[in-house]
Amino acid sequence: MEPECNANMSYISNLPDAILQHILFFLPIHDAASTSILSKTWLRVWNSLPLFTFTFSQRNLGLAVPEFVNRVNQSLTPLQSNKVVIEEFLVIMNLSLQEHKDFVSDIDNWISWVLRNCVRMLTISISSPTQIYILPEPIFSSRSLVVVRLHGCKLPETTFDDAQDFKFLKELSLLNVVAHDYQIQNLIDSCHSLEQLSVVLDHIVDFLDLVNFLRLHYVFVKVKLLRLDAKNLQTLKFFGLRELHLSDSTINIKNLSCSFSPWIMTHNISLQEMLSTFTLLEEFHLHLGKYVKSFRIRHCHLEILHLYGSSIPESPWQVEIDMPCLCQLYCHGDVFPYLCVISPSIKEYETLQLSINCLHTDFRDCADIHHLGDFLQNFNQSIEVNLNDICTENLITLEQLQAQNVIPRAATKIKKLILNSFSASSDYTSFLDALLFTCHPSYLLIKTCVLNSDHFIKVTFLS
Repeated sequence: MEPECNANMSYISNLPDAILQHILFFLPIHDAASTSILSKTWLRVWNSLPLFTFTFSQRNLGLAVPEFVNRVNQSLTPLQSNKVVIEEFLVIMNLSLQEHKDFVSDIDNWISWVLRNCVRMLTISISSPTQIYILPEPIFSSRSLVVVRLHGCKLPETTFDDAQDFKFLKELSLLNVVAHDYQIQNLIDSCHSLEQLSVVLDHIVDFLDLVNFLRLHYVFVKVKLLRLDAKNLQTLKFFGLRELHLSDSTINIKNLSCSFSPWIMTHNISLQEMLSTFTLLEEFHLHLGKYVKSFRIRHCHLEILHLYGSSIPESPWQVEIDMPCLCQLYCHGDVFPYLCVISPSIKEYETLQLSINCLHTDFRDCADIHHLGDFLQNFNQSIEVNLNDICTENLITLEQLQAQNVIPRAATKIKKLILNSFSASSDYTSFLDALLFTCHPSYLLIKTCVLNSDHFIKVTFLS
């Protein structure tokens, strides 16, 4: 019997490659891939399968929806008769209510075609002001998918209790997705090989249980209660959290991002306790709430700190930094100038890189220059200051600054002052005079674009 089986196998292996490829397309993706170990012939056939990537972004193509749909249909129609392996399929669309009614069947067809051709990476982003695109169920029974990224869609009305085909999925991203909490939990439970997880729904999930995910290294969730057991987790981002339960093995996190509100201190978790748990933490992103007044951040190994502010607080934030290894501090949004940083234990012999981004203050009045001077006085060590994306309309002048009764203290420990993203549409000599009146850098670098050969700054050489 065994010689007969070997003879049949030898006969199949001697078939033309085109027929062998056709055979592979009737097999599940992982069974087809396993044929590559049978012989050199099957390995050659597997490696010779055509591999395609389809990425369609309506905004990038600049097409109206009907023309965009026709473009995608023309590109994907050959998949109905010719078999290929699709590495990635991405579609991004913005639909009106009528367009959603007219073209939803086309989107379903696209997904059906790429699923039949063993797509590995699937990204679907459908935006519509009144109608939500419901994802077809076959997505969640595909054994070929390794990456699934969904945005602005709705999960089908199924519980996912028996969803076992996602056991090879490595990345799952659900952003602004409409779904029930139990659907999300059941779906995640079926992803045994998950490495990256993002769950930010249209609401805050009440509870997520992430236990025994040995390969998981990235988590981004909007959840009230999180139970986490992932010993290889490197990055954790969460918002809306009230309770965090960590296993003893989940201590290797190096990148942490969270929001900080007063109520977080009253629910089984405090900021400092959380930081003390992650002894290997290297980078921390903290989003400050409007009603937060003062707090202390202490960590022995933290090197990079990001502070975000989305609204102006009632009084300036008082942040005490106790981080001997801190080398980079970033202030985003409305954090500056409503932030007072006290840094008692930053190594004085180190140069601290300070970046102030998205300046809503725009340096249009004297108070902003005063704020900058006072802010820089908090640092005793040498600092490298980056001012990014400053609005360049109606900037403060040196004459206006000198006319004030209060003269800002000059920050003398600035090793380097870097101005980024200036549009060179006028002369900024007066603004720089005012800025340098407050900051005395040893080195000044201005990164800008020159328009119409205008002078960014008039340079006068003194003899």
